[in-house]
Amino acid sequence: MATQIEVVRTVLARVPKYQHPDNEKALALACAADGKPVTVENVIAAYSRLRDSGQLVENALENHALEEFYDDHQWWDVRGNDSLLNKTETLTVEHLEREAYRLGDALAVAEEYANGWREFIGRRPEFSGRGTAANRNLAFSLLGLYQPPTADALEEIANRVPCPLAKSPEYQAQQQDEQERQAIITAIVGSLKVSVDGRGRRVCTDVSGRTIVVHKEEVELIQSMSLPELRQIRDSRAEAQRLRALPKEELHAVVRQQEQAQRQAAWDSRFPKLPTTYVPRGQVVAVPLDAVTLKRMDIEELRRVKKIYGDEQLNARLRGEN
Repeated sequence: MATQIEVVRTVLARVPKYQHPDNEKALALACAADGKPVTVENVIAAYSRLRDSGQLVENALENHALEEFYDDHQWWDVRGNDSLLNKTETLTVEHLEREAYRLGDALAVAEEYANGWREFIGRRPEFSGRGTAANRNLAFSLLGLYQPPTADALEEIANRVPCPLAKSPEYQAQQQDEQERQAIITAIVGSLKVSVDGRGRRVCTDVSGRTIVVHKEEVELIQSMSLPELRQIRDSRAEAQRLRALPKEELHAVVRQQEQAQRQAAWDSRFPKLPTTYVPRGQVVAVPLDAVTLKRMDIEELRRVKKIYGDEQLNARLRGEN
């Protein structure tokens, strides 16, 4: 049969924080004072009572674990964090690390570290935002021993190759767009044919290929263009180059198609787009402008609608095409 001390040690084995010889004696005496045998159930009841009243001795090794954790994670060394990290009975450095990363932003950050990180993000916003939650603690952990957490020190970490910090997807997309933009600018500027005019100025044909302009001013104009504008110029030039490479017969056919499309667009633009609803004359409530409604209109109303929107749109609506 287990001795009284062995029973007490079985209970304390579950709570390393209170594994101490003085506590073993205190729990055995507490059971005796209550007139109860030293059983696991009675020791647990005594343990809860003495712990809540502050009568148990905390294991010095457990306090050491918290101190060791703060030595390695100085940005979390804030008085208010003790109670959050010390909520469970098991206190080891490994447990504290898991608990700290689980708590995340619920833990306070030392003011010096918070200020340094705030200034760093002001300089390098690409390291904040979606997908970058781990950056702050990672950057702090990469600081040298006793190295102040200044924005300069954090920026040095961000500039390492390869960069250990994650950049937000939005920033990466912006970088890709900017790289594409610069590549198009380089291609367009490089294709400008430069000459010297009678006044000694360096001139070139503008991007449209129609006007002679000062080269420097044209380059500045191109460099100020947005990515969609540059893409349009690039695609237009590529299409023009493709057309120049076509046999004469194919080129004539393409030109005819383009002219026909332009004429159709000009014709279609004569009338506004036919809406899906309209308010009949003399009423205030809109009704669907569908084939059924068109067929029920009196001749005068139909003429009025036809005059506004044109025959083609009305006939298409009657056929159920638009």
